[in-house]
Amino acid sequence: MSTTFQVYPQTSYIPSFKEVVAVSQQKLNGFLDDYNIKAHPPITVQLRTMEPDTILSLPWEQPAIWSQDCYAWFIVSPVNGGTDAYFCDLDSEDREDWNEWCQEDEQIAKRQGLVRACLTQGYYWSFRRSMGQSGLINLTYGLIAASFAELTDGFIYSLDGAWDYKRFPATAQELYSWYFRPEQAVDIDRKNWTERCLAAIAKELKA
Repeated sequence: MSTTFQVYPQTSYIPSFKEVVAVSQQKLNGFLDDYNIKAHPPITVQLRTMEPDTILSLPWEQPAIWSQDCYAWFIVSPVNGGTDAYFCDLDSEDREDWNEWCQEDEQIAKRQGLVRACLTQGYYWSFRRSMGQSGLINLTYGLIAASFAELTDGFIYSLDGAWDYKRFPATAQELYSWYFRPEQAVDIDRKNWTERCLAAIAKELKA
């Protein structure tokens, strides 16, 4: 089982891996400071092929786009694991789904101006967290997704439980304000889970 965030850009500007990692690192450091976790673990990224799984040369300062037979692998040292990211075309079936949701889903309908503006770009990024990942990866993959949204004035969406469904679609600043923050949780189970993850992060980083 896994959960995902999708990021739909509003502008045609595509940030570089360098820019994304810089923003993600800043947000991760600030978040950890907020919860008195003094360590600032570095975020790094690899570009890899799917079959065979091979590390490629990373275009660090070029636009963060890659072919569909590759994925970006974001890592946070010193913990194991990471989050895999994909650059995806927005196909006709995707557009039909969004058009239907804009009409029938109350939460999406409220943001349909932003949603429709973002759909004109024709692509999006997807970030996946597999089950059993560390608390630090659980935290960071959401911040990485939000960094892409911040740099492109886009929105973040999740349909599979990456966070509370009623929070989406969300802008980057909205996600930063409540994601992984137990005091902002909408239900007790989410609050308790996040508190356990934060305790695990402090232990992982020996904070």
